[in-house]
Amino acid sequence: DPVEKISIVRRWYALGVTWIMPNEDMYLHSKAKFLDEVISLLWWRAAEEIFFGADNITTGASNDFEKATEIITNMIVKYGMDKELWPVYYYDKNQQDYPGLKTYSEKTAQVIDEKVQKYIADCYEQSKKLIIQYKGLIEQLSVVLLDKEYLTKEEFESIIDDFSKSKAQSKNLKSKI
Repeated sequence: DPVEKISIVRRWYALGVTWIMPNEDMYLHSKAKFLDEVISLLWWRAAEEIFFGADNITTGASNDFEKATEIITNMIVKYGMDKELWPVYYYDKNQQDYPGLKTYSEKTAQVIDEKVQKYIADCYEQSKKLIIQYKGLIEQLSVVLLDKEYLTKEEFESIIDDFSKSKAQSKNLKSKI
C-alpha cells in the first residue's frame, strides 16, 4: 500500500509512525499480501540489527511482533493458507474465555507454533535482505527525517524516484567502464 506520511515525532506509544492508505477497500486478502505486511512490520527490528548491531536492539518493535504473530497465526488457523494444515479451520472463538481448551490436538498445536515461527523467521530474513539492498535509500530518508521530522507522500515518492534514478545512472556508468 502507498505511503501517505512518515513521521519520527512520537505519537502515543509509537516513537515514529508511517501512515499507509490502501488504493481501494480490500475485502479479500491474499497470502502474499499478509506476508508482505509481516515483512514490513519486522523492518524496525531488522533495521536496528543491521544499523546498530544485534546487541543494541531495543523494545521498539514489540507491538510489531504482536501484530505479525497475529497475522501469521490467523493466516494459518483461520484462513487455511498453509499447504500442510489447510483446509481445516483451527481458529477457536472461545479460546479467550477458555485458554486451556483447544479444538485440536497438542501435536497440531505444536505444528502451528512451529509454522508461525518459521513464517516469521522467513519474513524477518526477507526484511533484512531488503534493508541491506536499500540501505543507501534508508540513510537518505533518515537524514531528511532528522531535519524535517516528517515526510509527505509526495516528498517520500520524490526521494525514492531520485534514488532510483541515481542507482540507474550508476549502473549505466559501471557497465560502460
